[in-house]
Amino acid sequence: MAMQRVLARLSPLMVLANREYMPTFEATLACAPDTETSWRDLLRKHNLSKFDARELQDKRVVLFGEQHHQSQVLKAQMTILSSLHQLAQSGHTTKKVVMVMEHFNIEQDDLLHKFGQNQISSEDLIQEYAESREGFRLVHYLPLLLLARELGIRVHGGFPPRQWASLVHKESIEALRTSKDFLVPRDFGEDRWSQVSRISREQVAYLRSMMSGQPPKLPDPKDVPTQGYLSGILPAQTLKDTFFAWSIDKHLSDSSVVVFGVCGLGHSEYNLCASSRIKQCQPQEIYTIATKDLDSAGYVSDGLLQGQFNLADLVVPYTSDQEAD
Repeated sequence: MAMQRVLARLSPLMVLANREYMPTFEATLACAPDTETSWRDLLRKHNLSKFDARELQDKRVVLFGEQHHQSQVLKAQMTILSSLHQLAQSGHTTKKVVMVMEHFNIEQDDLLHKFGQNQISSEDLIQEYAESREGFRLVHYLPLLLLARELGIRVHGGFPPRQWASLVHKESIEALRTSKDFLVPRDFGEDRWSQVSRISREQVAYLRSMMSGQPPKLPDPKDVPTQGYLSGILPAQTLKDTFFAWSIDKHLSDSSVVVFGVCGLGHSEYNLCASSRIKQCQPQEIYTIATKDLDSAGYVSDGLLQGQFNLADLVVPYTSDQEAD
């Protein structure tokens, strides 16, 4: 019960839950003169509220879009996971929570299972993980993993191995599909491959904006490849989105399961990426959480998408760790 005792001593999670106030994807990272320049400026107009776990009632998927390696974000993740577990145990029908993480690839489930069953130590987990190419500082996420183990929550890898995305980026989707070195699961079917290559104009605009730091701009319809995006950085990103959705969907075939998905913000906000590829539940059964650095650039409207895409259901503001990358 060590990690639960730690959670009990933490200050309440403060969130922005006013959806009318949240920026939509018609907003951009480019600040105009005489407008707010950071989330801190924006939030001065609005009182934060304490997190209410009832927001998660009846949700099948909770997607937590994180900024990597941030201590305040980690505390929020632990709070949400604990709340989901309590909700799952308190209903008329007991539900089961599983956690799917970007930080592990789909071939590392055995490693995660051994850790969850106390068959290997934290040190063994970190050492074996370091031999992979996933690249996260696993010691940062250890409290979340220990909490999951303490609560009896199974953890699963959610992303393809980095080498798979790299092959799509450098060569093509077809190179991955026909590779003798990388064995993609057979049940990752044609509909999933279509999700990798058929990228909406809105997601193209979002991804290009995220990578360039420039305001999002919808591509001209005539510039969209008729066969879809078959190689390069865009399908390399949507390969990750699609595998994450596929990994989540595998658990949703059991109606008693609630999935807590932890991934980078670029895979979850505005419901353009991974969440739009989840097929085993309705959109209203998916709850999205975004984390925003208080000193990160503010949002101003440019009317791009007529405000049709909301940032998230809930925003967790945080102050960045100085040493984090």
